[in-house]
Amino acid sequence: MAACKSSELLALNYTGVPGLFDVLPDGSVIRSDILSPSIAANSSSFTRDVLVDRGTGLQVRIFLPAAHSACKASTLSIIVYFHGGGFCMWTADTLYVHNFCAKLARAAHALVVSVSYRLAPEHRLPAAYEDGARVLQWLAGHKDSSHSFKLDEPLDPWIVSLADFSQCFLMGEGAGANLIHHVMLGRREKSLPVHGLILVNPLFGGEERTPSEVELEKTDMAAPVGMLDELWKYCLPLGADRNHHFSNPFGDEVAKSLSEAEFPRALLVVPGRGSLQDRQFEYFNLLKSLNKDVLLLFLKNAAHGFEYMEGQVDQAKILLQFTVQFMAEKTSKVS
Repeated sequence: MAACKSSELLALNYTGVPGLFDVLPDGSVIRSDILSPSIAANSSSFTRDVLVDRGTGLQVRIFLPAAHSACKASTLSIIVYFHGGGFCMWTADTLYVHNFCAKLARAAHALVVSVSYRLAPEHRLPAAYEDGARVLQWLAGHKDSSHSFKLDEPLDPWIVSLADFSQCFLMGEGAGANLIHHVMLGRREKSLPVHGLILVNPLFGGEERTPSEVELEKTDMAAPVGMLDELWKYCLPLGADRNHHFSNPFGDEVAKSLSEAEFPRALLVVPGRGSLQDRQFEYFNLLKSLNKDVLLLFLKNAAHGFEYMEGQVDQAKILLQFTVQFMAEKTSKVS
């Protein structure tokens, strides 16, 4: 179990989200081992953990395709992966996340960099967004040793020898897809071109219920709307409600920023059994209205977090197939 003390949580009289994490009387945050089992990295099985920022503890787990070894001369596309978990749960070493990233590396024959960004409630947003931007800076430092971003740690040999920096993709599920949206909105340093985005089931919210949230409230067992409300309470800035732009991307100011942002082409994946689908369709329409190059993949039988579920292996395979196809498409548009 992971534990961290927070006097802020005590002052707010917050006790946690049942089944996910508890806030103890001394302010410690205890996460459920049942929902967050971990697995160690093993270089002999083509994974390794790398420290990115000693100050924040930011780490990544790197995955190589099982058929590829570090001694081969050919380079690999990069997929920077941001896991789900409502900004409050999971890391790159969580079993479900680890297993999916291993499958992703094999299917796409890519070097997958899975990010253990800082979690709420210990680290409220925008901490996770800052970590996402920092990982891109860290990768850019591998691409060009004269880059203005100074690396805290030695260069990683797998990235130096195997990464194709002209083919970098960002992929995220749930909170991870939300994170990518905000990283791209705030991106100023572009030494590492981003070739495409794969946004799976992006986590958005708002104070007013959408029809899909009302209709699927009792059947979306993976992420009930009430539970998502609680998670937003713990991860949004103090005093913010779900209409804050970190949660709700449909305000005028966000649309203006999005219009001005340089987005690469994107694949937006919407699960048909997820209660957030109305917000995700609205996001797709917003991107299209702003002339962004975005494709929609609607998976009718997929649930929230489907790529992590044993019972949704067929849906995860479809996602991997479309991801590989999306990555293979040629385009001159990068960001």
